[in-house]
Amino acid sequence: MWSLLNARWLPGRRADELRAHNKIFHLARAIDLGFSVPDTTYTNDPAHLADAYESAAGRLVAKQIASDRFQIDGAQHRAYTTVVTRRHLTSRHRLRHEPVILQPYVPKAVELRVIVVGGRVLAAEIDASASRAARDDWRHYDNDRVRYSPHDLPAEVALRCARLVADVGLTYAALDFIVTPGGEYVFLELNSNGAWGFVELWAGLPVSDAIADRLMDGEKP
Repeated sequence: MWSLLNARWLPGRRADELRAHNKIFHLARAIDLGFSVPDTTYTNDPAHLADAYESAAGRLVAKQIASDRFQIDGAQHRAYTTVVTRRHLTSRHRLRHEPVILQPYVPKAVELRVIVVGGRVLAAEIDASASRAARDDWRHYDNDRVRYSPHDLPAEVALRCARLVADVGLTYAALDFIVTPGGEYVFLELNSNGAWGFVELWAGLPVSDAIADRLMDGEKP
């Protein structure tokens, strides 16, 4: 029934939102559009963990393919980006229970949360270098030690962000990047309904205005 509605969808129709949230799918589309991405392995084969660790010269991170929260004994948990150590290799047999994403550790100057609303692109810079808890994954929200600020994206990167979101069938998405010390923009992932409140509150970017403008711009759906 919802699919029949001639409405202005944001972030997009549910089927498109679910497809776009698939990390394998949107990473492939990002590569097609020319984004720089880490060498990525999706696997639940324990042998692949050792191979990826060796290929990354011991600088490897692991991520969940589906990053939803989960419960253990009634308590909420989330698996964050984890730097793989030799200790993890000794228990790599556990990998067979759920596939993971393996990528080389990308050196970072800052991280970015880029919000795309239609053709409008807003980028927040996240500097977690002073936070031991958040330096590998800013979602720990160690706000006393993490700096948030607006980031001026190069025009070609901003255009590519807008094209990627449109290409996967959405009108809104949150994209995550690392900016390396050498100034390279490395694409990590697209969140088809990613959080934006902290971008407005802590980086001062007018995301809610952009969303309201998109919904009220008078264009046909």
